[in-house]
Amino acid sequence: GIDYTSIKASELPTLKYIHCFKINLDQNTLQLAFAKDDLFPAETVKWLAKRNHALLAVNGGFFTSSWAPIGLRIQHFKKRSFLQPTSWWPIFYIKNNTPYIINEKDYKPDNDISFAVQGGPRLLRRGVIPSLKPGKAERTALGITNNNEIIIAATENWPLSTDELAHIFKEKLHCSEAMNLDGGSSTQLYAHINKFQLDIGSIALITDIVYVTHQ
Repeated sequence: GIDYTSIKASELPTLKYIHCFKINLDQNTLQLAFAKDDLFPAETVKWLAKRNHALLAVNGGFFTSSWAPIGLRIQHFKKRSFLQPTSWWPIFYIKNNTPYIINEKDYKPDNDISFAVQGGPRLLRRGVIPSLKPGKAERTALGITNNNEIIIAATENWPLSTDELAHIFKEKLHCSEAMNLDGGSSTQLYAHINKFQLDIGSIALITDIVYVTHQ
């Protein structure tokens, strides 16, 4: 229920990658974990992933300089932080085991939403790439395929613009919906799935992770 692929940059130097995982929600669960639940204001993705026995984890959404999450977070049907009323901050959520990405203004609270994280900007909407601002950085992002599978992706040594990332999600990863999470120095990924291991680390601390466990 978890497939992995990497996309390698064609230009030199070639040690530039996007690490991509496709998640089937019939076999796996997407969850959030917060550093503050373990009495720390922030931690690394690897530390939180191991703490929560994650198969796969990436950094979550944005946060303040005092380590408070910014934007909606729902963990196990419980709201952990409030909606950020910013027009270009979409919401990724799961309801009745189906993933969605919607704009902030279209969100309506629902007791059946088991998971939610807010980030931005939106990279794809019904297969269409919106107008996106320039500027390159390391990236972490979530996508949804036409089969309602989730794509979790993070770059390694490959700063990209959001427009470049959107084209990869559409043309290489075959997503119809996608959104950016926190990036830059926050971009981190840790995976330990049977004999497969991958650690894209950073010295930066983050407040929360998006992680995958097997049902």
